[in-house]
Amino acid sequence: MEKINGYAREEAEELVRSIAEGKKKGKTLTSLFSEYGKKQGRAGGSVRNYYYKLLKTQSEPVQKVLEGKALHA
Repeated sequence: MEKINGYAREEAEELVRSIAEGKKKGKTLTSLFSEYGKKQGRAGGSVRNYYYKLLKTQSEPVQKVLEGKALHA
């Protein structure tokens, strides 16, 4: 199982997809972190930290996950 900054690749992709869809609906990042955290059994703050770390990571696998999503901090 491939890991990206500690999360399974599939979970990282799901988080990015969830954030991108939520932002299109006008939801705040805070609410999206909380919702995702509850769904996955993680703390909202942990999800937030992972998201920001993901955005700062320049590796090819991470860039493929973020590709086309126009997400930012």
